[in-house]
Amino acid sequence: MMKTTVVIVDDHPIVRAGMHAILDSASDIDILGEGVNGADALRLVDEHDPDVLALDVSLPDMNGVAVTRILRRQGARTAILILTVHDDPADNRWARPPAFAAGGGGLVSTVDDYLAFCQMMLAKGRHGRERILSRPAVELMTTDQITPAQKAGADIF
Repeated sequence: MMKTTVVIVDDHPIVRAGMHAILDSASDIDILGEGVNGADALRLVDEHDPDVLALDVSLPDMNGVAVTRILRRQGARTAILILTVHDDPADNRWARPPAFAAGGGGLVSTVDDYLAFCQMMLAKGRHGRERILSRPAVELMTTDQITPAQKAGADIF
């Protein structure tokens, strides 16, 4: 069985530990490394070429959007999930388009939402016995949706 490889970068030890515990419980996920800042994120992606980078938006040396832009310019194919634990993502500055314009694969808000989202995605759209997302929706959320024309017109790809 092929495992999805993940790198976790967050400057809060409790958040990293929580993400690690959640993801480590899945038999089809292999955590390759953890970091605490943008420099760690760049180094770990370069060293390990993970399938997914779980990246905090607020890091001490550079924010997650800047890290995403650098990785996209370098040609990294890693899917980037930008994380935030801000209480009201609708009103916070990281919920606006720049995270996505930089090439991030999504913005996950609050620890509770992150936990529920991760569990649902690991269960391929199910929460417990209930299907929350259709199989086609899960497929759309886990595949590259940027067209060749969009990639050609942007320097981040």
